[in-house]
Amino acid sequence: MPPPVVSLADCALFFCPWKPRRARAAGAAAAGRRAGSRPGEPRLFGVSLQELQQRGLAENGVPTAVRGVVEYLARHGLTQEGLFRVNGNMKVVEHLRMQMENGVHLQLGAQGEEQVRAAASLLKLFLRLLPERVIPASLQPRFLQLLQDRSNGVQETSLRDLLKELPDSHYSLLKYLCGFLTQVAANHVYNRMDIHNLATIFGPNFFQ
Repeated sequence: MPPPVVSLADCALFFCPWKPRRARAAGAAAAGRRAGSRPGEPRLFGVSLQELQQRGLAENGVPTAVRGVVEYLARHGLTQEGLFRVNGNMKVVEHLRMQMENGVHLQLGAQGEEQVRAAASLLKLFLRLLPERVIPASLQPRFLQLLQDRSNGVQETSLRDLLKELPDSHYSLLKYLCGFLTQVAANHVYNRMDIHNLATIFGPNFFQ
């Protein structure tokens, strides 16, 4: 079942508990780009959201690569303990990635915790390798300031208004992912991934 369409208010929930660490996030981003570099032009990973849309590799602003992985996780991974926290085998993740880069339909087995972990890691890798993160660099200082100011009583409407300034493709992807993460958090009794845990993982993946 695909994730539901949610309001931008739901997206704000996944930023608020996250405590940004600029140096750590920047180092992780650089490491992800180094690990993902390959000769030749990438087809899916490391390509901007706008270019994926222009190539016909996104539907309603959501890359087909992301949609396929998310739909698989929504069917098979929502109750798996440690979803997104426990990484998949990197050889399996890289194999799946190269399948997608070569235009091969992603084959994910219906059973097995390792397959779910690999799919979850593949999604995080896609987000890390975006040339411009889901939250573009031009908006990040304002996002970080708002996240800091929330502890002083700043209204959540300010954060929602800022989310609406995102480019269309970034807005669509963020909204889609937050719909899915809402499903993950709703199953936190089983997967042990509440909003705070998800924010810790996806905050660095959404920001540069």
